[in-house]
Amino acid sequence: PAYNIFKSRRIQEQFFGISLFIDAYKYFKERKFLDYAVATTDCLIDNYQNKHGCIFAFDSNGVHDYSTVCSAMIPIVDMAKLVKEIDDVKYRKYLRASKNLAEYILNRGFGFSTEGEIEDELLDKEIEEGSVSCTALSLLYYCSNIERKEKYITFAKTILDFHDSWVMQTPLCNVNGSTLRWWETLFEGDKDGPSI
Repeated sequence: PAYNIFKSRRIQEQFFGISLFIDAYKYFKERKFLDYAVATTDCLIDNYQNKHGCIFAFDSNGVHDYSTVCSAMIPIVDMAKLVKEIDDVKYRKYLRASKNLAEYILNRGFGFSTEGEIEDELLDKEIEEGSVSCTALSLLYYCSNIERKEKYITFAKTILDFHDSWVMQTPLCNVNGSTLRWWETLFEGDKDGPSI
């Protein structure tokens, strides 16, 4: 696997990289960016997607479900669309990867892990708010770009209704409509809590 995630389970950076390479290819029209995007996507699918469609990462503490961390569906679907007219083999590979991921997300049901252990039937389901919204986003993105499936749309609606529990309604405009994610203050905010 990629050197930049050696001994790290944070594979989302590599998924972000695909999106950056796609944009660079579209804007600069340089083949090297497409080649980087293809190599990165192949690396992730070949090394981090299991036969059930789960995107996983592993470290000394075990295997972790990353299927909805940062909506990995988006760059996989975008790659399928990008190579559709130029490489049928890659197109079918990325299409299959996105279909498998969508089915896995649907079948995972109301387990919303993020960087969490692969769920065991004996354990309680993990619910992390960011994964809740990314689950719905992943299924809707698939339906919008690959194939409309009513079961995905229905499940996404159920998830988004469930997600309303985290949305803040407040007269403080910078946080109205945002959510109460515990880590945003630490990594993305300015110690004032989650905000736009």
